[in-house]
Formats: sequence, C-alpha cells, structure tokens
Amino acid sequence: MLSIPLGLGVVIGAAAMTGDALSSFTKRRLGITSSGRAMGLDQIPESLLPLLAVQGPLDLSCFQILGTTVVFFALEIPLARMCYRLGIRNTPY
Repeated sequence: MLSIPLGLGVVIGAAAMTGDALSSFTKRRLGITSSGRAMGLDQIPESLLPLLAVQGPLDLSCFQILGTTVVFFALEIPLARMCYRLGIRNTPY
C-alpha cells in the first residue's frame, strides 16, 4: 500500500484519465483510428500529467518525473504485448 491520501489518489487518477483523453483527442485529429497505435502519444500524456499534478505534494524533482515517464514508456510496450498473449488485452499495443 502506498499510503497516499484519498484526495491525492483522486488527483492522480483524474490526471491519468485526462492524459489518456488528451492523447485520444489528438490521435483523432491526426486521423489515427480508434485503438490505433501512436508511439509516445499513447504513453507519455498518461504518465506525465499525473506526475506533474502531484509534483508539489509529493516533492518530485524534474529528474524523477522524467525518469518515471521514461520507465513507463519503456515498460508499457512489452507489458502490453505480454497481456495480449495472456488474453488480457485485445491488441498487442
């Protein structure tokens, strides 16, 4: 358990959903179909926005935010493929 306050968890969740919605909105404007792949655009807003939203309360440095975003980006692709092979996801990305 991370032991973060409920309100902070709500902010993190809302910011992650906002990042996902922002990337979906951008993808549609670029003509990428629903569930279409857009490297970086699929991963970065969903991880970066929550970190920026809680930077102050969690006392996160710019390097921590950058590092966490890079790790999320690097791990999301192989984990998505693994989930696809396990039948958890409908697409391998």
